[in-house]
Amino acid sequence: GDGSPRDLATRPAGLRIEIVPLTDPGGVGKGEELPVQVLFEGRPLEGVYVYALAAGAETYADGRQTDKDGHASVPLPAGGLMSLHCIHMRPHADPEEADWESFFATVSFVAAE
Repeated sequence: GDGSPRDLATRPAGLRIEIVPLTDPGGVGKGEELPVQVLFEGRPLEGVYVYALAAGAETYADGRQTDKDGHASVPLPAGGLMSLHCIHMRPHADPEEADWESFFATVSFVAAE
């Protein structure tokens, strides 16, 4: 890539869990879908729901579940400041410590108006 903010927005950052837009989110607006990939420990994560939340909204928009490649196309409920969210839960490796481990991912961007 060219290292620009738009280029960086579509590249994994190497976080334990992350939502990676597959196209420039600034070019997607209200009523359109933003294609994303969810990665967990660098690998595609199947079966998690990704939800959009518009700035000022009190509830998430309809979510989309990731496929075997970690891909989902998430509908944007508005233009402007937006965030996508997902949570991955799995049984904890040490049942004496906890029943579950939870991993949260968020990505924020400004969608087209």
